[in-house]
Amino acid sequence: MTAGVNSLSVANPKRRQRSSALQYRGDQVTMETTTLPLNTPLIPSAIVPSDLSDFQQSLEEDPISYQKQLEENMEKLRQTMSNSFYTESEILKLNFAIQEAAFRDTKLMSEVADLCHILADTMDMGINVLIAAAFHYCQNDDGVEEFGEQVVELFENANSLKKLQTVFSSIVHHTSGMARWDHLRNLLLTDTRDWRALAIRSAACLHMLRQDEDKKSAREALYTFAPLASRLGMHRLKNELEGDAFRALYRRQYETVSSLSSEVKSNGNSTIAESMEQVLKSVKKDIEAVLASDTVFCSTTESFEVTARVKEPYSMWKKMLRQGSDHVLDVPDAIAFRIVLKAKKLSEDEPEQVSQARERALCYYAQHLCQQSWAPLKDNPRLKDYIENPKPNGYQSLHYTASNQWKGECWTMEIQVRSEEMHKVAEYGLAAHWDYKSGSSDKDYSSDAYLASLQEWHWEQANLWNARYDLETANDPFNVENVERNDFIQNRAKHLEPYLEALNKAKLTLEEQFKFVFINSGDGNLIALPAEATVYDALEENERQTGQQYSGGALLLNGMYVKDLKTSSLENGDVLTLQL
Repeated sequence: MTAGVNSLSVANPKRRQRSSALQYRGDQVTMETTTLPLNTPLIPSAIVPSDLSDFQQSLEEDPISYQKQLEENMEKLRQTMSNSFYTESEILKLNFAIQEAAFRDTKLMSEVADLCHILADTMDMGINVLIAAAFHYCQNDDGVEEFGEQVVELFENANSLKKLQTVFSSIVHHTSGMARWDHLRNLLLTDTRDWRALAIRSAACLHMLRQDEDKKSAREALYTFAPLASRLGMHRLKNELEGDAFRALYRRQYETVSSLSSEVKSNGNSTIAESMEQVLKSVKKDIEAVLASDTVFCSTTESFEVTARVKEPYSMWKKMLRQGSDHVLDVPDAIAFRIVLKAKKLSEDEPEQVSQARERALCYYAQHLCQQSWAPLKDNPRLKDYIENPKPNGYQSLHYTASNQWKGECWTMEIQVRSEEMHKVAEYGLAAHWDYKSGSSDKDYSSDAYLASLQEWHWEQANLWNARYDLETANDPFNVENVERNDFIQNRAKHLEPYLEALNKAKLTLEEQFKFVFINSGDGNLIALPAEATVYDALEENERQTGQQYSGGALLLNGMYVKDLKTSSLENGDVLTLQL
């Protein structure tokens, strides 16, 4: 879709009448391509800008191939929503919103359906996010207000983030260094008013990458949105972004890793990748049984959880490079297990320091239990005690490498043990590898606008939201589907909340300490400056990084001439254009 659609805001006298008719038309979920003859333009040609000729042509032609793709994408989206927490009313509402956002253009509706599927399938986003994403992708603001204020705000924030990406792509021509990607990632974070807008842009990046595996989209996915998805706690999206970007940027290496993982071992018919997944399930179950059967462990532990994973292709390749490995089987932590535990308090008033000391001892005990069943490798046990010797970023955990016999084969694996508090630090705290030091802050983060958006998201998913769009089921508190839906939503919110709180703290710190400014000159640049920096400071920093010296020529800040270099302040996303 051309960028010019963003400027199209046409008052359509038939819109509300057509909307009402569609909104209440039975219970059919399948998409109608149009209610008008195929040769009738939905937008009068007299008011369509000249740069929308391709769009107009697609409306008139409506190719059969696009229709088939639309049906497939809509059915995939419907199935995903039906199998998740969405109600039938929400499915119908999104179906209608997609038609409105895309002007019922078959090709565009098909693409929007794929984007919404990513948001629903990999992130479990609410209906308002899906609707906002539809209008955002189509760059159409005509009718978006009909879906509520929250949809409008998400739509506008997603558009703002996309604008910054567009400026970055048009100004910064060389992106081989990681610093500029780091700055872009942080700039997007500071401009994010609602974390769900960031989720929309992350999903849009994955969609565009799947549409066309170009290098630009792949780099955005790998260096900007995969790290942000991880920070949002959306690990499946992060893995898919990395995997698709890996294939686009390093196809030969991707095919090598895939080929090695697809090899069949001599003792059976399963591939290495399939065998790893089977080993994963088997050992995870055994670790849980070992811990649950130990009376000392159970009597001193309030809760524990065992998680397991096989390294994704991109992570596998990076590890092979670091170690100089020739095969995925040589990666010692290709299969890994993590035990996260919480110790019981001996009394309600037990000091926190005492509880933490007992948890540290319990971690060592849990590792001892595992080592009795899976002994450390004799030649390379890789014993790492990050509890006694934390990493500089605060990371604490116990690691060791063991092996497991499965169907006559020896499989190497890593077992990690940490407390719940250590896990929180690793996932969302000091060890999150944010690029700028957090520093100290006296802010009460619980009162920030971010938490309002989180609470709004909780409310959006709650029974009141059900009552808006699905009165019959919401009025019955004993409805099984309603109970399951609420349980799912509460668990999802519980998972996301610590990630989003940590992300918000990083955002506030960045806003307090830094300004990110584009330099439109030569190859272009995106620089990070102290929050109180002026245009003069920006010129000095750009010269330090690139060697480009300002000679006193024309100097524009967001298109306006700069009068005083040392007093002109800067804002995030400003564009400084200079003539060398």
